[in-house]
Amino acid sequence: MMVCLIGMLLPMCMFAQQITVQGVVKDQTGETVIGASVMEKGTTNGTITGIDGDFSLNMSPNGTLVVSFVGYKTQEVQVKGQKQLQVVLSEDAEMLDEVVVIGYGTMKKSDLTGAVSSIGNKDIKDSPVSNLGQAIQGKISGVQIVDAGKPGDNVSIKIRGLGSINNCDPLVVIDGVPTDLGLSSLNMTDVERLDVLKDASATAIYGSRGANGVVMITTKRGTEGKGKLAVSANYSFQNATNVPSLLNAAQYAELSNDMMVNSGRNPNPEWANPSELGAGTDWMDELLRTGVMQNYTVSYSGGNEKSHYYVSGGFLDQSGIVKSVNYRRFTFQSNSDAQVLKWLKFSNNITFSADTKKSGSYSIGDALKALPIYPVKNEDGSWSGPEGNSEWYGSTRNPIGPTELNQGQTNGYNFLANLTAELAFTKWLKFKSTFGYDAKFWFMDNFTPKYDWKPTPTEETSRYKSDNKSFTYLWDNYFLFDHTFAEKHRVGLMAGMSAQWNTHDYLNAQKNVFMFDNVHEMDNGEEMYAIGGNETEWALLSYMARVNYSYEDRYLLTATIRRDGSSRFGKKHRWGTFPSVSVAWRASQEKWFPKNDYVNDLKVRAGYGVTGSQASVGNYSYLASYNTSVYPFGISNGNQTALVSSTLAKDRKSVV
Repeated sequence: MMVCLIGMLLPMCMFAQQITVQGVVKDQTGETVIGASVMEKGTTNGTITGIDGDFSLNMSPNGTLVVSFVGYKTQEVQVKGQKQLQVVLSEDAEMLDEVVVIGYGTMKKSDLTGAVSSIGNKDIKDSPVSNLGQAIQGKISGVQIVDAGKPGDNVSIKIRGLGSINNCDPLVVIDGVPTDLGLSSLNMTDVERLDVLKDASATAIYGSRGANGVVMITTKRGTEGKGKLAVSANYSFQNATNVPSLLNAAQYAELSNDMMVNSGRNPNPEWANPSELGAGTDWMDELLRTGVMQNYTVSYSGGNEKSHYYVSGGFLDQSGIVKSVNYRRFTFQSNSDAQVLKWLKFSNNITFSADTKKSGSYSIGDALKALPIYPVKNEDGSWSGPEGNSEWYGSTRNPIGPTELNQGQTNGYNFLANLTAELAFTKWLKFKSTFGYDAKFWFMDNFTPKYDWKPTPTEETSRYKSDNKSFTYLWDNYFLFDHTFAEKHRVGLMAGMSAQWNTHDYLNAQKNVFMFDNVHEMDNGEEMYAIGGNETEWALLSYMARVNYSYEDRYLLTATIRRDGSSRFGKKHRWGTFPSVSVAWRASQEKWFPKNDYVNDLKVRAGYGVTGSQASVGNYSYLASYNTSVYPFGISNGNQTALVSSTLAKDRKSVV
């Protein structure tokens, strides 16, 4: 029996010498700041402050702490060997006039009545990570980011906990196009800002898809002036930390002998002198390696009074800390806009990425359980494994062999684009029409050769392939009105419609038994093990409206309503209405409010909204399904797998 301490495996940059730095983060009034991000500059090493504003972090004694929190200026503190620090954050007054994306429009941050948090490129550009989701981890209050751990995999995002009993992932909107494109497909350098809509009054504008929050991503655009060439390069190393300390071969044999004797069974006679076995094999050390990540981006941007452009290309190559895991990604971004007439403006965004994920076949659990008494390979070059009495030699297969023999690869290609026409009737009335296109292709290929593994052999060579493609179309049309009456009453209106539809189909097959393992094309397989495929569609038609009212920037009101019709529900429940209303009072704008440097903006707000969730509902869940299958000897059969649900309705949530 193997005794080990099971710890976490987290990729992290290595440091030659570290100290433990403790401290407290406060604001200018002396109040502690809860949930502030505390990061060691230039690394992924970081933490967040606790309920008392305290933190503790192991870091380099000569490093620099980067402390940030939404609404405050980011502060850098040089440690210089200090083990106790107190950090005071000052409010960022410029953020009050910052323009945030709220869905079908923008708004000054000072005019917001709902819960919206924002993060800019300056906050993520220096993060030595490959995924945009990893870069925002711990930097936005109320947003939980869980890293998948494997290069190329998407992070899990949860906004203010779990918003549904099923799928709790937020809606992602990239340059105005709702999409299920993973954040791992984006180049962080191309992202200008990220806005998170958190409460129901802010997300109700997205109706049946807003229950779990909305993540709004805006990519960079060119600015007026001469062309600017920018080059970004990042090269980093990653290692596993907190790797469990395992018994070596001699220690295990000694422990096994004691266990067998104490339980009244015979110990292994070959282990009469355990010290002769030596150190044996450290399977975790054999499985893991130092990962290397390199990330390069080249961009060019510029423009004049009437047009702007931004073009970039990126390359990312990351080898995982597990020997069989690799990830490679190419990205291309092109954004432009042109004022072709005084009343007509065109703009477009193009995002393309191609990636390759290689994962092989590995099990950290098997590496922890495999006995250290075996070598990785036998003297004849074959892979070792347990044979004989399992009480002595165990029953865990060699954990290294499959990582080298078995092959697994996924190739993905993503294309996201939109074209917008903006008609200006007056300075205060505009009409926007946006067409969006989201195409995804991904191809999976897994190959497992036959091999006489001990104690359980793989008796047949098999190959599995899956081809998938998905096409999503979007057409938005809406009017925008923004005008100030009598220099006191500012009114903003938005009204329009949105149509989005998708087609997805896949085809997969598996064949077994190949005459030669080095020639394993599907045509050469002798046995058809499985084949399947399907095509599905969904559509969403929506009507939405919003009104914003501000009186002297003191009293604020926002009301929205959205009417969604989804093909995923039965005819009796296909349509749903999602209203919201929120109000705010900026007490700091009152004449009696004292002017000081400690509190420069004080706002009291309240809101109510109704949102929905259809993410976990299948495309045809409201219909009865009938499964057909073919058995050997040509006998066909069918069985009903689901009943008609005439009451299937949207998952609705009302929040105050």
